[in-house]
Amino acid sequence: MAGQEPRAAGEIIAAKLGHLRPAESEVDGLFLDRVLRDRQGHPALLAAVFVEVARRAGASLCLLSSEQAWFAGLVNDEEAVLVDPAGAASGLRAELLLRRHCAHELAHVVLCELTARYRLLGCATRARRAAELRLVLPLGEELLTRARTELRQLEREGC
Repeated sequence: MAGQEPRAAGEIIAAKLGHLRPAESEVDGLFLDRVLRDRQGHPALLAAVFVEVARRAGASLCLLSSEQAWFAGLVNDEEAVLVDPAGAASGLRAELLLRRHCAHELAHVVLCELTARYRLLGCATRARRAAELRLVLPLGEELLTRARTELRQLEREGC
């Protein structure tokens, strides 16, 4: 796959993996091993799977998001070639504001989602642990402050 047109590489990866289903309301969709097993999960993790499959096949894609969706993509000065493994971006405008994410940002997104979902499920210990793990990520001061605030709130609630 190395050296192929980015659009062709994206199509090959999509064809090999098939359509992965988003499962935004389930805790299982936030654990990579379960996403791989079940072929469904949080859209950020689905896009991360595409990025890793592409890397192993010799293509250099990155993890991207817009306000509406998560993507595996290749962005250069001329164009952005996006693969949306969750199918959530159909019909979106081409002039999306995209943000590139590194691994610790993906971990932060997953831990935020785990905190919220465990909290809704009444799993206080797990919600608190997910919030605590965010504090060890190399994040900016604003995100660390939010994580500390949420952890204090969980503790006040008896979690």
